[in-house]
Amino acid sequence: MAWHPSLVVTPALLALALSACPQRGPDPLDFTRAHAAGPAPTTAAATTTTATTATTKPLMPDGPATASVSISARRTHVPMAHPSPLGMNLSSIRDYSTEQPFVDVFKQSRDWISTREGEWDDKRPIATNARGWVTSLLPGQSARSLVMWGDVPYPKGTYKVRWKGKGTINFWPQADSVSSTGEGKFDLNADPKKGGIAVTITSTDPADPIRDIQIILPGADDKTRWNPAFLAVIKPFSVLRVMDWLETNNSTLKAAADRPVVDNATWAIHGVPAEVIADLANTTGADVWVNVGHEWSDALVDAFATALRDTIDPKRRIYVEFSNEVWNGMFTQARAMSQQGSAAGLSDDAFAAGLMWHTQRSVAVHKRFDAVFGARNTQIVRVLGAWAANGWSTGVMLKHLDSIHGEVDAIAIAPYFGGNLGTPEQRGKVQGMGQPELMAALDGAVDEAIAWTKEQVETATKHKVAVIAYEGGQHLVGIGPVMDDPHVNTLFDRANSHPKMKDVYLRYLNGWKHAGGSLFVHFTTVAPPGKFGRWGAMERLDQPRAEAPKYDALLTFIEGTPRWY
Repeated sequence: MAWHPSLVVTPALLALALSACPQRGPDPLDFTRAHAAGPAPTTAAATTTTATTATTKPLMPDGPATASVSISARRTHVPMAHPSPLGMNLSSIRDYSTEQPFVDVFKQSRDWISTREGEWDDKRPIATNARGWVTSLLPGQSARSLVMWGDVPYPKGTYKVRWKGKGTINFWPQADSVSSTGEGKFDLNADPKKGGIAVTITSTDPADPIRDIQIILPGADDKTRWNPAFLAVIKPFSVLRVMDWLETNNSTLKAAADRPVVDNATWAIHGVPAEVIADLANTTGADVWVNVGHEWSDALVDAFATALRDTIDPKRRIYVEFSNEVWNGMFTQARAMSQQGSAAGLSDDAFAAGLMWHTQRSVAVHKRFDAVFGARNTQIVRVLGAWAANGWSTGVMLKHLDSIHGEVDAIAIAPYFGGNLGTPEQRGKVQGMGQPELMAALDGAVDEAIAWTKEQVETATKHKVAVIAYEGGQHLVGIGPVMDDPHVNTLFDRANSHPKMKDVYLRYLNGWKHAGGSLFVHFTTVAPPGKFGRWGAMERLDQPRAEAPKYDALLTFIEGTPRWY
């Protein structure tokens, strides 16, 4: 069933969700995905009925499978070297992240906070250079950055801390102050029971300021980049999507000079450099999926593409997507697309105009990558992001694509399931559920996601493009006032590690394949459950597979399902 976007209530619900987010702590945009609400689900009645029983439906769908359109139907691509049919989104680089991909954990540190004695944040500006290193301090001022802050299960042990420059650094609450006169070295014995690690520069010499701070994981080789525990978690996945690593949502980067570079103090502010993303692909043998910010100039697109070309293995595919979820009103890119499309006179309907502008800019970005890669453009997979729950919008984009004689290799959707369970309309029903009833309702919600997929495949097949999933999985998160409902949050948190979740995921993945979907990229790797969502396949890097039913289901599907596309 298709519907017009004027019927969609998602933006209003999202506004409620964002208004409920705290002023401090994790950025809600890192966790509130908000694919959930959309129009009233067509399978709501079935979901309500299913909630009366805890019986999981058969893992394999009935009837003949829908044929998939090949990603390479319009262009020859370098072969996929990794055998897995599934990909994975990587979590945002944040000081509070439990993913911890880097050996040097300072690369995920927070931006500097101006502080003085007795005041945590005095709001004064801090002088920094272009790479984010503190160059001088005001009278009585200190500069503090947070590393693995909050209730983060980071490894206990001795961290090798290294820096250059003259000055004094304090490591409260783990250790006291250490001074240096050129080359600083300190073995920091850190224990998560004491809290995180605060790196506070209390004095620095403007002629030789403290800089190039590194904090190396216990027992790690400081000449390597990647945390071995992180590499082990992502090893089973063939495609790694780095949308959050590139700070795509609400992106403010514009000029080529804005491109993140390797020697930035932290990669948690402007994003992870292209060279580092390429290194991850080269290290793991996986393909990568990159997202181009909606305000990136052509010069920035070219600079990023050039850095990738010059550092990535020519045998790796690069999935290229313009922005992320331009239909989602919670992001600035959605508003920007509607404004630009309307200004260009593409449609009298602002939403449709935004979809058309998104299509045009996607084609332009793909062409720039093609030009940069030249004969190596067989590495480039041209992706057009679409809205899973709204087949009408996909049709608008593909028709406009044909009208401008553009090409893409795949449309990408996010067929999440269970989002309706977190809406205010369903709150009363969910409050009356126990854990078995919630798991049954979640299982019933899979049918709706698969129905969306079938509709998208039918539309895409007419235009000879593949359907892939840029994100997907369960969507248990409260919207608006439901976000703070203690009973609902307890149910949702427990569902994250409930044994039935594995069966629900397996039925979902089998249904995706059967409906004609090809590459499926789960959201996300590692993240703890909480009121902002239960997105992580694992809650922490060292979580045993047997205790992580979503991760176990993904691996079970990979182990038993040869890549079919």
